[in-house]
Amino acid sequence: MGLINKVKNFFPQLNLGRKGSLRSHLIRGAFGSLILKIAATGMTMSVAVVLARLLGAKSFGIYAFSLSVTQILTVPAMLGLQALMVREVSAYNAKGAFPLMRGLLIRAWQGVLGTSLLLAILAGAAAYFSADHIEALELGVFWPALFLVPLTALIQVSGAALLGLGKIIMGQLPRLVIKNGLFIIFLSIIVLLTPISLSARYAISLQVIATFLAAGFIFIALFKALPYQAKQVAPEYKSREWLQSAMPMLLAGAMQILNSETAIVMLGVLGGAEDVGFFRVAQRGAELVPFGLLAVSMAIGPTVSILYTNGQMDRLQDVLTKSARAVLVFSLPVALFLMIGSGWLVPFVFGAGFAPAAFPLVLLCAGQLVNAAMGPVGLVLIMTGHERLTALGVATAAMVNVILCAILVPLWGAMGAALATSISQVVWNILLAIWLFQRLRLTSTAIGAWWIKSDATHGNAS
Repeated sequence: MGLINKVKNFFPQLNLGRKGSLRSHLIRGAFGSLILKIAATGMTMSVAVVLARLLGAKSFGIYAFSLSVTQILTVPAMLGLQALMVREVSAYNAKGAFPLMRGLLIRAWQGVLGTSLLLAILAGAAAYFSADHIEALELGVFWPALFLVPLTALIQVSGAALLGLGKIIMGQLPRLVIKNGLFIIFLSIIVLLTPISLSARYAISLQVIATFLAAGFIFIALFKALPYQAKQVAPEYKSREWLQSAMPMLLAGAMQILNSETAIVMLGVLGGAEDVGFFRVAQRGAELVPFGLLAVSMAIGPTVSILYTNGQMDRLQDVLTKSARAVLVFSLPVALFLMIGSGWLVPFVFGAGFAPAAFPLVLLCAGQLVNAAMGPVGLVLIMTGHERLTALGVATAAMVNVILCAILVPLWGAMGAALATSISQVVWNILLAIWLFQRLRLTSTAIGAWWIKSDATHGNAS
């Protein structure tokens, strides 16, 4: 709290609200999430810079390709449970339905572990038969990377449970900071204190070890955070109901990760390992733009569910508008800086060999800026029970992305992949924003709802 108090003293006009109030909870949660996201983004960027310089474009592309495939596999491994855990654990905790809370946790872990192991085995077998045909696929790198699928899925689902319990910081700490921090420590030891020459295989192996330790940390944190009753009662299950609710979220999550990782995979298949490296560098830079959106989304998820359940739509709109404006304040300067300075920034940071990543960075930043300006539209639809619309919108955008990548990657390589990715982001944000307004008369954008209220007032006057 000391850092928050310093910020409050520096900005006396900032009203954090009464301690324990909704306003205080949201601002403090969002601020803490923002600090975590800044730290994680800084770590991720540092790792990308170090690996790009030490491995070179081709080896870095091989590393990035294997990592992207595991990230795609992690989404079906989670079975769509991440958003469901936030929503249901929050509701069960408020209602005192501790047997259902325990039952949901048990079913989630069972389903995630079984599914992720099956996916990893199938992916490993498929890689064995296709390794000779894909330049960016090396079995010595890809097979160890598959251990990340169950580990990452368990971290994500357990972190979502912590978010549902109101532990906003702890729910993100292992995934964003601890895992990345451990990887940086291990990487530093290898590079500075041993004669080992860093390779893509060593880099992936260090990722697996760091992720394993982060998974152990989050399990301990979740056990400590669970209400006493949830640890003692016999579990109750609504497996079919949970699965039915999770499936649309699974589709939405799958399509969303497909949007972000399709370009890497298709570049690896249709292009070369160097193109993968160029795109990954541009992607890492563009990820600086929406971190404010991600931080705010983590903080307001349970609040959106509660306000909607209680029918407090005006208050919900106020929360969405203020959150979106805060996101835009952070995102716009970052996007403009990266877009204007990409020509000298990329070679300076990553090395002259990565200069072709400059224009893809501009295209990706433009797409991310639109994403940030539209606010947490997908999250709002999910938390208000409209997960099917989210799934439909993101699936539509994913299909657009795949089609455009298939056309543009063979023509323009990393630049074509960046253009396809940005267009698909714009498509899904616009679709979800339209549906959110049609169904709930809400807007998640920074412009707020003044125009909606204006229309309503005008109609009443007539």
